[in-house]
Amino acid sequence: MPSSHAKISPSKTGLSLKPVSTSKAVVNRSCSVRPHQSETEAGTNVTKLVRTVDLFAGCGGLSLGFDLYRGSLQFETVLALDNDASALAVYNQNTVQRTRGRPTGRLADVTWFAHRSEALLYYLAHYAAWAPDHALTASLNKLGYTDYLQNLRLLDAAAEKKFEIICNTPEFKKQINALDSTAFGLAISKSVMNKLCIVSFKSFRPKTTELPWAYEYDKTPVQHAVELSDADCFYRDPLVAQAAVSLWNTQIERLGGAITKIGKGQHATVGSKIEGLATLLTSSIGSRLREQWTVWRATRDTLRAKFCLSAEMRLNELYQAGRQVDLLLGGPPCKGWSRIGRAVIESLREQGVHAWASHDYGDERNALLHNYVLFLDALRPSVFLFENVAHFESSLRTPSGTINAAKELELAVNALGEDSRYSVTSQVISARRYGIPQDRDRYIMIGWDAKASRPHIGDNFFSGLTVYETEVPLKAALLGLEDPGVFVHGSSASCRSDHTSRSYTRFDPQLPAAERAFISWIRQPRQDATEHPQTTDAHIVRAPRSDDRLLFRHLAPGLRWMDYKFNNLPTTREISDLLRTVERFQAKNRKSDLPSLAALKRVLSKLDDGLMLRLLLEGVTLSASGESSHHLLENGYLSKGTDRHGDWLERLSPDRPCKTIVAHIGKDTYGYIHPTQPRALSMREAARVQTFPDFFQFGNAGVVDGYSMIGNAVPPMLGHQFAASLAMLDGELDLFTRQSAQPFTHGELKCQLHQLPPEVE
Repeated sequence: MPSSHAKISPSKTGLSLKPVSTSKAVVNRSCSVRPHQSETEAGTNVTKLVRTVDLFAGCGGLSLGFDLYRGSLQFETVLALDNDASALAVYNQNTVQRTRGRPTGRLADVTWFAHRSEALLYYLAHYAAWAPDHALTASLNKLGYTDYLQNLRLLDAAAEKKFEIICNTPEFKKQINALDSTAFGLAISKSVMNKLCIVSFKSFRPKTTELPWAYEYDKTPVQHAVELSDADCFYRDPLVAQAAVSLWNTQIERLGGAITKIGKGQHATVGSKIEGLATLLTSSIGSRLREQWTVWRATRDTLRAKFCLSAEMRLNELYQAGRQVDLLLGGPPCKGWSRIGRAVIESLREQGVHAWASHDYGDERNALLHNYVLFLDALRPSVFLFENVAHFESSLRTPSGTINAAKELELAVNALGEDSRYSVTSQVISARRYGIPQDRDRYIMIGWDAKASRPHIGDNFFSGLTVYETEVPLKAALLGLEDPGVFVHGSSASCRSDHTSRSYTRFDPQLPAAERAFISWIRQPRQDATEHPQTTDAHIVRAPRSDDRLLFRHLAPGLRWMDYKFNNLPTTREISDLLRTVERFQAKNRKSDLPSLAALKRVLSKLDDGLMLRLLLEGVTLSASGESSHHLLENGYLSKGTDRHGDWLERLSPDRPCKTIVAHIGKDTYGYIHPTQPRALSMREAARVQTFPDFFQFGNAGVVDGYSMIGNAVPPMLGHQFAASLAMLDGELDLFTRQSAQPFTHGELKCQLHQLPPEVE
């Protein structure tokens, strides 16, 4: 392969490639950041700093694409929220070098926040520590923020003592010990516990990781010693108290409803397992728990509302004093809107075991679009970008009717106050058109401040994305990695996601532009380095069963297992007709020298559309040592093969973009079999398909969590395209005019990235 180099440089249309004649490129970097310093000398290249908040951030795919953009804008993510602790740990591990050790990712649930004033307080409290902004910290404390946290701490401690008294009674212990212990581990039981914010049904202690402001009061020193002997000393608003009672009743009714449903398969025993738990929570001891829980919850929620609403005017003043957010990113979990997810959720709902059931939204996570709008109302950025699956804009059937999420989102945005009006436009885009080696369609809504006259921003945003003439095939994402490590389930000696593998660059200047851009993106150096990465982590894969490994060798690239099923083949039909003739004869004559009717029926049942696949599995079994029967011949697997289950086992094609990487890959990788090797895609290979650069580390993430967060992510390279398009529009229309979007010189930018040309090996 000829020796050549290329680097990515920002252009108004996104990524472009420029040849470099030298073997090494000089990287211009600085170690300090002074984002509020203006241009100091004529001719200096000035960049505008754009503060960004990423909701539902996961491990940071979308905001990573923005943060890596270098051009007329510099996007700086100052807050990233998610309720997945594993994903947030990975996020913070990868942003520490960009934030001087300050944790940008925060473990939080956006459903915690009941009013825009509380969301605003949360942002300001985080920003005060993150910046750090000592003046803001002093102002919040003067407002009573520290005392507010202290009261919440005391309230939670008092509630824990009251729950402890009830849980130590002989009556409670007798009933709880008599329950089926497996009931506590069921998804619906865990969901109820999380909704009630308790550690378990056995102890009923408040679960601080699920409580708003618990992290903050744990990090705040106790200012003065105060003992709270009775939680009733705090006022409880009647409406808030009513909401607390309703929340308790709704969750207990969910448990009771599951008892009356008939589950299927692994869900068949759910009703019997949780019957005792539901009975306990509706007994006399359950009534005592309900009373104490509703007092605690209503008091806590009233305290939050009272402080945040009373402080709203001052919070707005502090926010407007140069601390504004310029860009809001994010998209809530998409399973409830996806085509496959809808079918699964409807089935679980019918069985009464859906952990996220909602009467109005089908899946309560579908209502998270309103929580996104709550933060939009609180932060009022110049621009927002919302993303979800393509089916987000189609109608969804729920128990109460139908809902169109895209229309509901637009209505919610339009319903914001006059001070936070936005013009919006939306479009479904196909990632494969923009240099992503994946067939991934996403719904994108872009919104901008409607008070300024900026026509056609929406159309220009989408037309500003770089569309390539050719697509990036999967094989481009798989180049440059050694053989993966193998994770063996249950083996502590097998490799983890921090397993390090050698990585290198395969680059040919004659490749199509899309592939050159993709390879340069994947192989770019991290921001604090001058060389492209020599190693990468998470190149590990689950060890397949021995019989499955043999099956994979027989599957052709680009074919699903349902593609090996053929209906009404002439030979199969001829054999079937002959055997049915024998069957009819035997039914009348009962000849002992002919096969029995039972044997004939058993053979005839195998002459279906899965005969070729059956023969293949039987042939694989014969060559597998120690295997009596291939497991796919059992449990009705061969009856699958419809459009719903047809991609359950698929060998990927190397010559076209990969099919969509979804979160379910964390539980089952058989839908992503490597094109040429008898194994599934490794975590790193899946990450490359999602365009995470090789320098991005997954650290100690578990295999299930690692795969899942990759599947949930937005491709960073696609986020980078969004950033480039916004930068182009800002240059033409001055989108980001907030005081927070201050200019600074390139020479003062910490770790300014000029991507190195990839080395050819």
